[in-house]
Amino acid sequence: MAKSNAELQAVYRQRHLKDIEGNKARLNTLISAPAKRSLKRLAKHYAVRQTALLERLIADAEKAELAKMSGDEQSAYCDAITQ
Repeated sequence: MAKSNAELQAVYRQRHLKDIEGNKARLNTLISAPAKRSLKRLAKHYAVRQTALLERLIADAEKAELAKMSGDEQSAYCDAITQ
């Protein structure tokens, strides 16, 4: 019996979308088309993958915010979401 599209997709994900090192998490979201084009342009400009660019932008933004906070504020911020 032939597999459904959903079954084929599940098999593909199991085979191709594994995190070998175990330190990745899936992010599924929709963004605006202009934002997607900007992401592609920036990634190409910096010669990095879009994933690496997003990780860098997020880390830089968080670092900037943490620099504005007191030690107690940083602790509260980090304790808010631990996973």
